[in-house]
Amino acid sequence: MNLGNKILELKFEKAVQLLCQYMPAGQDRKKPILMHAMRVGIYLYDHEYSEDSILAGLLHDILEWTEVSQKVVLDLFGQNVFNIIVANTQKRTIESKKEQWQDMVVRCSFFGKDALIVKAADTLDSLKFYQSVGHSDEIQRSMDIGKYILEQLPEGIQDPLFDRLREEITK
Repeated sequence: MNLGNKILELKFEKAVQLLCQYMPAGQDRKKPILMHAMRVGIYLYDHEYSEDSILAGLLHDILEWTEVSQKVVLDLFGQNVFNIIVANTQKRTIESKKEQWQDMVVRCSFFGKDALIVKAADTLDSLKFYQSVGHSDEIQRSMDIGKYILEQLPEGIQDPLFDRLREEITK
């Protein structure tokens, strides 16, 4: 049970403090990035996912959208959390946006179930946010990413989160 796990909750707070320290404020983005990160982390926390998944979910965009060093993240949260975050970080060296997210999903598949769970939670939150504001291009992109996640799931990997993603993208 995550609720009342004081060690996990203190690590969660440390991750939130890191986000607040490095997240650019007032940036013109499609969605408020700090709130998005918080929703992903809290969703994973509330649904009893592993400590590493929760922390990586909360920090999944930190390398992509801030100037924090990889060493800081690695030192504070360990190799596994760091690997999940890296798997969920788009490579800006890839020119095509579609190829960026496809590469990211393939990397998540390579790193395993926890990385895919974070990507699925991230995608579901993005889809719900863009539906709430009526951003049709981003709704479609989120749905495309969700479909690709499900296509890339290694055989035998199951989780209620993937079922929820499947339900949302087939509505």
